[in-house]
Amino acid sequence: MKSVKMRIKYIILLVFFNYTYYTYAQQNHYIVLQKSQTLGQVYSYSKTFPKDWIKEKWDQSYRITQTNFKNGEWFIVMDKKSNPKAQIYRHSPKKSIIREKLNDGYEIEDMCLYIYQDRIKSFYVFTKIKKSPVKQYYYSGPLNWHPGFGAVDDVLDQRIKDGWDRGYTCDSGRSLTHKGNTHVSILMHKLSTKPSQVYEIRKEFPNDYINNKKSDGYYLSSIAYDAFEKSWFVVMSKHQNAPPWTWFNFKSQRDKFNDYYKNKGYIISGVY
Repeated sequence: MKSVKMRIKYIILLVFFNYTYYTYAQQNHYIVLQKSQTLGQVYSYSKTFPKDWIKEKWDQSYRITQTNFKNGEWFIVMDKKSNPKAQIYRHSPKKSIIREKLNDGYEIEDMCLYIYQDRIKSFYVFTKIKKSPVKQYYYSGPLNWHPGFGAVDDVLDQRIKDGWDRGYTCDSGRSLTHKGNTHVSILMHKLSTKPSQVYEIRKEFPNDYINNKKSDGYYLSSIAYDAFEKSWFVVMSKHQNAPPWTWFNFKSQRDKFNDYYKNKGYIISGVY
């Protein structure tokens, strides 16, 4: 009887551990670092949106390059620019505002999903790059963007395939679930030298897949967890002459992150 109870206790603890591990993993920021000789970089990691910090860094010629929101925490990355371009951000802008900015020569630098007042919202960063209109492939919203698609991986899968067919390269695919509602976002650019891209959808954490693709010369472009289908979505890109890169879970691997970021000449090139 005692051995049966011990086995049951062990099984319960194992299930609890696995649940805790995957829940913890899903809610953490994943940081991609690459070797670089950039002018300088700063980041903010905070519970509240750091608008004053952004304004201060804008005045010092920094510009936003990466944004993310996980588990109630913002992660904003800004790079120092020798010739800084005009930049603005908007919280849940209307479609007309997004089109207006694109027509005015702004590109969507980055976008992410976040929670505000118990609702899923979208955050956009726009950078002025030219006088003529900018074409981009993007989406941010609930799952019902198209009849017949419900799961996050279906939406991201179809969006990426559609964007690839139109000559775009995927920068990020994200998902966020709150109180049973799931939203997704995807951002794609047209690049002068289009990299080879692959994506993978799998139930288990895709650590092996990412590292295997890395050994084949691929770079981690995006990683997202689909809470609706309980699966991971990964995009990998193969660039010519890509610099060395690595990736870490920001909370559980903070020491390793700090070592690469502060001591080894690496900068943040992606936050997911």
